[in-house]
Amino acid sequence: MSFIAEMNTRYFDGGLSSAALQLLAPLERERAEVQAFTRRAFDQLHRQHVGAEDFPDLMAWSLGSLVGLVLPGAWGGIVPPITVPGRQAILDEYLTKNPWRSIGDGDHLLDLGCGFPPATTIDAATRFPNCRITGADPSFAKYLVREANGNYAAFDESGTLLYFQSGSSNAVAWRGMFDDPAATRRRFTDYLENLRSSLPTDDGSLARVECDGLALTRDPVMEYNRDNVTFRQIGIGSEGLSGYQIVRCLNVLFYFDDAFREKALDWLSGVVSDGGLFLCGVTAPGAGCARYAVYQADGGRIVPREFAFSIGNIRPLELISLFTLQEDDRDAHLMARLIGILRSDEAFRRDFDQRLDKLLVEAGFEPRTAEGYLGRYTRTVDPQAFAAALETISKGLERDGFTEWAAEVLSRNGYRSWVNCVGHIAVEPNGL
Repeated sequence: MSFIAEMNTRYFDGGLSSAALQLLAPLERERAEVQAFTRRAFDQLHRQHVGAEDFPDLMAWSLGSLVGLVLPGAWGGIVPPITVPGRQAILDEYLTKNPWRSIGDGDHLLDLGCGFPPATTIDAATRFPNCRITGADPSFAKYLVREANGNYAAFDESGTLLYFQSGSSNAVAWRGMFDDPAATRRRFTDYLENLRSSLPTDDGSLARVECDGLALTRDPVMEYNRDNVTFRQIGIGSEGLSGYQIVRCLNVLFYFDDAFREKALDWLSGVVSDGGLFLCGVTAPGAGCARYAVYQADGGRIVPREFAFSIGNIRPLELISLFTLQEDDRDAHLMARLIGILRSDEAFRRDFDQRLDKLLVEAGFEPRTAEGYLGRYTRTVDPQAFAAALETISKGLERDGFTEWAAEVLSRNGYRSWVNCVGHIAVEPNGL
């Protein structure tokens, strides 16, 4: 039995549409890492009681055409430093409203694993101009070579290529760089060797040279310096860190197993000041599919206070909702369990699905097919426009009271649950 046929049988009772199967077909030729990721995603959907008729074609396309480009195997084994502006906006808002410890003037925020370009760090610096912001990532490069089309490659101080990335969000452009990765590496390495001698002597300051449509930047993260921002090439476990009132590490820990997370929490007990917060989890622009855990430093311990997820996860439309690379991802398992409870409640599931279907058509999706499958998205799949559409859908569900209803269902099933300060479904994590 083929890989796709096995997944279809195991998780969807053989019910996936012919369109979804066609979009998933490239997975047959993908590396084991990508197939394992797909199996975990399908397993989550299965445990959430999301059936074949609710499996979006866009998610099938993402699995078949995009995932292989964003997993560590495509980046030489490192955690991809992919980030986009606005990704943490909802959690920036959470920091201003939460009941545990709101951010205040003079506070120091550590943005762990901020990626490059450090868009989320700059977002935080703009949102909190009276706070000190440190953007931290172990993959900060010494040199960055950029082509005229925006494609770029990062190198360490010795000139070893760390990673390369497309300057476009278009999947075809991305795949063009990865069709022959060895050739792409050689091309950018040649660029570096030809341009590096033109740089001025390294005095610790930002330097840049351009030639024939190419640009070479030394210490490129320094281009993003602000009065209230510093950058450090460090990561989880680095020594000499302490006194941060807020530490956040988003879209990072799902790359690592639960034992690593436990070690990270132990390390954070010496990094976060007493009463300060640590936030980790998964977010995307528009916050249509956020899931996150909130911890607080209390007497030298890191204590869990809240686990929350946005309503868009209850029947997900984009893959980030299911993103994890580990079998023991505690947040993914907890969210799947909670959504499974919600979708097992007949009245909630019926009304939620009916309302979501109407909102999807208003947002540019075709109505369901005669066979009952979700319709296609008919508008241009521009990432920013699509994120905005998902946010509009989520806001519609929130306005119609589905977050409150979800909290009530979870409370009836033995969880202490509420709608948190940014409109997400939250549960008390202690004792789960």
